[in-house]
Amino acid sequence: MHSKVESLLTLTCLMIAAVGLVAGDAQRCTGDERPHPRGLCGHRLAQAHSNLCFLLREVYHREHYHRDKRSPRLDASAKGLVQKIYSIPLDVLADLDLSKDNWHVLLAKKSWDGDNYFGSDVFPGNMILPGPENRRRSHRRIGSFTKRIARLLKESESNAMSKALDVSDLQSLARSKRTVSSNMVCDCCYNRCSPEELGTYC
Repeated sequence: MHSKVESLLTLTCLMIAAVGLVAGDAQRCTGDERPHPRGLCGHRLAQAHSNLCFLLREVYHREHYHRDKRSPRLDASAKGLVQKIYSIPLDVLADLDLSKDNWHVLLAKKSWDGDNYFGSDVFPGNMILPGPENRRRSHRRIGSFTKRIARLLKESESNAMSKALDVSDLQSLARSKRTVSSNMVCDCCYNRCSPEELGTYC
């Protein structure tokens, strides 16, 4: 009988310790900490959030516009576009002003890893205007926007390479759960968030 009490007491202590460890692993913001060295704050966070939500709305709107409302699943091409959106670095999204006229350039890029290749004239959403003169104007506008995206991407990659991974990066990466007091500023300014995490606030 005495050993059962000891084992129950030991089990209770272990459970309390486990709960404490899990709770200590969650992201919290008390207001006393400094922004994460690679977090997005202020206007840059608002701009990245606005652009990310805009892109997700464009993909989901187009996908749901032509489907039966009872079908909750995205088709494979829409899932691919969502994955492409989530692969865009938040630093790039923070420095752009996306609109109905230029958002497709971001999705036309083959990959955000490696070189700065942007796709051909065939863009998602068929956004290029018909007619030779309109097409030339559209290409000029898209060309300058593409150059700006390529420049921002290079800057983002060089900044990422130049900054060494520090302890706060590792702590941020280890934290995957949110607490009730968590919010977008806590997750993405005082900690470092991914596009998927920022997308949960759309």
